[in-house]
Amino acid sequence: MGERARAKTWVDFIRDRYKRSTHLWMYDFPTFKALLESAGFSRVRRCKFGDANDPMFAKVEDIDRFVDHGHDELAIEAIKAL
Repeated sequence: MGERARAKTWVDFIRDRYKRSTHLWMYDFPTFKALLESAGFSRVRRCKFGDANDPMFAKVEDIDRFVDHGHDELAIEAIKAL
């Protein structure tokens, strides 16, 4: 994901093999929601910047984590009982 070309040299192959800067998986909301619920989370919802139910999030939220180059990113709020 995010790769436009395959490694052509041994150096490129080794660099691609050991780097950790690309995504290994991508999830849509329904899939991520099902995984969270199967792990014991409840009240799973897709959220937008500034609409968290917990006011403490307002202290750490950053718009750049919700929107990238004009496109909404996947942001999820979920609750897990202790």
